[in-house]
Amino acid sequence: MRPASVIFLVISVIIMAAGLGLCFFAQNKAEDEGIQLFESETADSGDTVETIDFAEEELEIGRIALTLSNCEVNVSMGDRSYVELVNFETGHYVRGTSNQTLSIDDTINVRSILGFAQNAEFKGIRQYLQYYSSSRDKAEREKKINVYINPQDNLKIFEISVKNGSVTLGDLSVKSADYKITVGSGDVTVGSISKSSSVEISVDSGNVSAAVRTVQHMLVTVGHGDFSAEVLSPENQNYKLNAEDGSINYLGSEIPSPHEETHPIASTSIDAEVWHGDIIITALQAAKEVD
Repeated sequence: MRPASVIFLVISVIIMAAGLGLCFFAQNKAEDEGIQLFESETADSGDTVETIDFAEEELEIGRIALTLSNCEVNVSMGDRSYVELVNFETGHYVRGTSNQTLSIDDTINVRSILGFAQNAEFKGIRQYLQYYSSSRDKAEREKKINVYINPQDNLKIFEISVKNGSVTLGDLSVKSADYKITVGSGDVTVGSISKSSSVEISVDSGNVSAAVRTVQHMLVTVGHGDFSAEVLSPENQNYKLNAEDGSINYLGSEIPSPHEETHPIASTSIDAEVWHGDIIITALQAAKEVD
């Protein structure tokens, strides 16, 4: 190696070491003075939480797309729309905002790499130090995404794909929003969804439970697991049910599979196919109804 190259290498190492030392000093100083140095805040529980506030970032979001490996997802109504990324390590996920779409992807594939190259934004080496300082502890913490949606916002499509983890949709009154949930291994729980919305759920291994009040259409496919639904006025709704290797329990009585029925006054249609498990339909109690 040429002397000039050696000198350049040594200088580069010195500059890098000095930069890291300055970052660590700034981190300690910020903690002492209560100043937020990182995009993610550290909660009292030790979890790191990064917040994406639609209003603060001036985001007009009509579609949310989450593509996740091992993660829990919770969706609720809120007085404002924002997303919390819990224990998401900087540089280990891709976030994109384009064409009124917010996308978050923590899987490693060609599409996510290309997306990172297109949407990457370097926000300083200090962002990585938050995880470096306690990487062992962070690795043991479960990742979670909490989504809060203001019903007045213009959300139209919500897509969630999780390899391993549970998905919970709370009681949502977002008008005309459609939901598509795909889970490899994990349970899906759906609260009361507003009318004129459709919900599509596909689970390889896990249980699906839903409170069906006024959702226009629900399509459910389960590989190994059960599908249970509490339905408002169940005797007046449309059904197309098939438990390939299991049973169908309808309002306390077992009925043959497959089962199909239609009603002219139906407000809800439920299509469910379970390959290895049972389908249970019960009446939604009035106390559980949501305005």
